[in-house]
Amino acid sequence: MPPANGITNAASTFIDKATKLLLSDKIILTDEQHTAVTSAIAVAQLTVKEGAAVSKLLRNPDASADIIAGLRLTSKDRQDAR
Repeated sequence: MPPANGITNAASTFIDKATKLLLSDKIILTDEQHTAVTSAIAVAQLTVKEGAAVSKLLRNPDASADIIAGLRLTSKDRQDAR
């Protein structure tokens, strides 16, 4: 579980820093750069969401049906983000 937590923490840190970049008055991004950062944030948010689901699954395997149903929704969200 620690490696999964590390990935989730890294994704959370990335989201924070990338959001600050988007909101920065000091750095001007092109439309293409803005789109790339926004897309990367969306992927990182899905990583955090799926990491939380994996953590729940490891803590409570009996609830696996509900957790897997949530991951299926996440998978649909991932398709919609593209």
